[in-house]
Amino acid sequence: MRRFAMTFLAAILMLAAPASAAVIGFETAPVGPGFIGPASEAGFIYETGFGALAITAGGVPGHALAGDATGGGGVLLVRRSDGGLFRFTGIDAAAYDTSGFGTQDLIVAGISEDFIQFDTFSLVAGAAYSWSSYSADVLRDLPLTALFIILGAGSEPSTYAAAIDNLRVTPEIPEPAGFLLLAGGMVVVGAFRRRI
Repeated sequence: MRRFAMTFLAAILMLAAPASAAVIGFETAPVGPGFIGPASEAGFIYETGFGALAITAGGVPGHALAGDATGGGGVLLVRRSDGGLFRFTGIDAAAYDTSGFGTQDLIVAGISEDFIQFDTFSLVAGAAYSWSSYSADVLRDLPLTALFIILGAGSEPSTYAAAIDNLRVTPEIPEPAGFLLLAGGMVVVGAFRRRI
């Protein structure tokens, strides 16, 4: 009985292990202005919430998603394909300004069932994209249903835009795995209690 209980517990723990992080690199969307979506990648769906976004070839590596300067930028909506909860853990971001200097704020809004919280990252803009990696702060430990990422862009007085790549998110443990973990624990406790 002990061998069965230990084998059962090991199987339950493997099923209930936290999901591995997913990286959305915007590789499934075609390069060009006017990105609307939806596009799917790594178990997530992303699409333009409103405004103007573009897929560029200047990511780290591959594609990146940027505010479209001719349309004033826009908002990206990200959610799980299956509608489940997830956590935002980080993002690579960059900004440019044809004047060669400036800053832009990248705002990531996390939406859950009961609240909206924000992470804001200050991007230093140069004459070309200069990529940096940012870790989530406020949103790191919050289970989310959706992310809204605001990507500013414009052309007055100079052309500027913010871009993102390698959006890092982690799906929550599925509910059935949590129930299996509880059941496995009860079986083990029952087996040890019976033994005593």
